[in-house]
Amino acid sequence: QFDIKNSNILDNDSLELERLCAALRENPNLEVALHVHTNTRQKSHRLCMILSKQRAENIRLFLDRRSIQAQRVQLVPEGCENPLQDCFVKKCNDAENHKNDRVEVVVLKK
Repeated sequence: QFDIKNSNILDNDSLELERLCAALRENPNLEVALHVHTNTRQKSHRLCMILSKQRAENIRLFLDRRSIQAQRVQLVPEGCENPLQDCFVKKCNDAENHKNDRVEVVVLKK
């Protein structure tokens, strides 16, 4: 997860990304897609997509600094198109909406 309003990678998230880097180093054939989601606090799908792309760029920088080959990790900005909590339809509290701030890992190749 990210901070609810921005694209900064939080300390807990960096630990998860470090684990992903370790898995990629240990498994040289492993390829993954990271689906980057946002909350609906941005109030428009366009703004959600901008935030999602910024988050994806920060993840790419994180991986690049650790020498993870870009072609092994696809970054898929999702914006707020596939929320866990649909806060556009119902009124959500911050905790419910924050569940939408996430990165989902999909294994493409083992």
